Amino acid sequence: MICDAHIHFFSPGFFDGLGAQMGLPPEGRTAAVVARAEWQHPESVEALADRWIVELDKHAVARAALIASLPGDEMSVAAAVARHPSRFVGFFMLNPGVADAIARARQALDAGLLVSFSGILTFKRDGGLRDVARALPLDRLLIETDAPLLAPEGHRGRRNEPAWVVGVGEVLAAARGVPVEDVAAATRANARRLFRLPA
Repeated sequence: MICDAHIHFFSPGFFDGLGAQMGLPPEGRTAAVVARAEWQHPESVEALADRWIVELDKHAVARAALIASLPGDEMSVAAAVARHPSRFVGFFMLNPGVADAIARARQALDAGLLVSFSGILTFKRDGGLRDVARALPLDRLLIETDAPLLAPEGHRGRRNEPAWVVGVGEVLAAARGVPVEDVAAATRANARRLFRLPA
């Protein structure tokens, strides 16, 4: 069985959000951004999820993580995961600087998604990300490096390495005020459950 690392889920909501950022009027915004990007129109969340299943089958990938690549598009990924729960797990991008960041994160968790913290959590200017990390249940959190990008503090400017995920775990533990061993045990158990790995 092969598990892919992740798929950026470019849903209608993703393209609509990009169009809003570009200042386009709501009417026809999604289609305009899709055309400008020269991308295949996603039609609907369900159609896009089904299209990804065909791609996964074509390449013998058993399970993949879907990422809502634009803050605010979490529910598109949640709907795709609900449509194909044995094939997808869901993650989302979160802007910790917005006033409703913690509420949005909790809503996404309630919809079955997970939160994964990368090296950004270790940055001196984390933009409120540690506040979010403190507020969410440890049994729904993961840690990652996002290698080869976004190296944690102490390694900035260098190619990121998977071994540096330890630094992310240490900062998560410090933010939550718990021993790093607790974070290591919880995130290891979460990853095993997520990827259906043996204990």
